[in-house]
Amino acid sequence: KAGVAINPGTSVGALDAILPYIDLVLVMTVNPGWGGQNFLEGSAERVAEVAARLQKLPVPPLIEVDGGMNEGTARQVCSAGAQVLV
Repeated sequence: KAGVAINPGTSVGALDAILPYIDLVLVMTVNPGWGGQNFLEGSAERVAEVAARLQKLPVPPLIEVDGGMNEGTARQVCSAGAQVLV
């Protein structure tokens, strides 16, 4: 299986060229590099934007989210379309 990760500073549009070839999109909701960071504001909206792009595909990749997960943030990203949480 093939996957791709996007950091908070990466445009969701950067995925467009490769979406038909991947099985999973990991949306980082913190800046990678160290643990214990807080969930970045606007991350659930980024997940929703990714989900909207994926719905156009015959077999949409899974959406995974990593960073700042707790009961509240998990609810936000799942409502936005995430299926796998780290």
